[in-house]
Amino acid sequence: MMTFAPNPKQALFLWKMITGETPEIREPMKSKARPELKAGERQSLLDHDYLDLVPCGRATHLRLTDKAWAWAGQCADIELMKSRGPDGAVALQGFLRRLIPYLQHQGIPLADLYEDRGGDNAKPKKVSGAAGECSPAGAKATAKIKVDAQSLGDRIRDACVALSAGRPNGDIRLTSLRARLPKVSQLELDAALLQMHETGQIALYREDNSADVTAEDERDALMVGGAPRHILYLKG
Repeated sequence: MMTFAPNPKQALFLWKMITGETPEIREPMKSKARPELKAGERQSLLDHDYLDLVPCGRATHLRLTDKAWAWAGQCADIELMKSRGPDGAVALQGFLRRLIPYLQHQGIPLADLYEDRGGDNAKPKKVSGAAGECSPAGAKATAKIKVDAQSLGDRIRDACVALSAGRPNGDIRLTSLRARLPKVSQLELDAALLQMHETGQIALYREDNSADVTAEDERDALMVGGAPRHILYLKG
């Protein structure tokens, strides 16, 4: 039996769902999913367990399976931009908006993705003193990053208290928080919020009542574990 592998158009179709920034892209209606696939191409993704059909009222939506996520995590040779229309750009934009905050949160410089770490061309790290000790310049840079992150955390807390009318604990919509901190870039704010969420300083959760989710909520949502979070709860 031959091993199935998505063709370039099917791969783009899956990646657009993976990187989708709205529910309509992440789990599209079967009749509105883009890029448009031939019936046989879409059916093969269903037959090989890359997609599931999910009834929702009178409509049927498409949902990625664990197999699709596993495939995406192992397949880097995808030509997203070799297609007509904006679908490749939409997928790439969605991917970058998740990748960059993740790298910032993990403290991984973007340049490290392109550094040659093997062979004679590898660039040695400058160290001094004990093994693995950073140079003074590197230490100052690291300290500055920590100070900036802490300062932004304080600003987030202050903004949350102000938005909740002085109450120390209250639900804050992310769209309101972003509007309160207009000079903080989305990438910086997302990275700080993810760090505060993982360290238990805040809780991020989604608005379960879809009727209360506005276009602004969708635009300003923060993705955590593949699901959008619209609301922040400040702990302590």
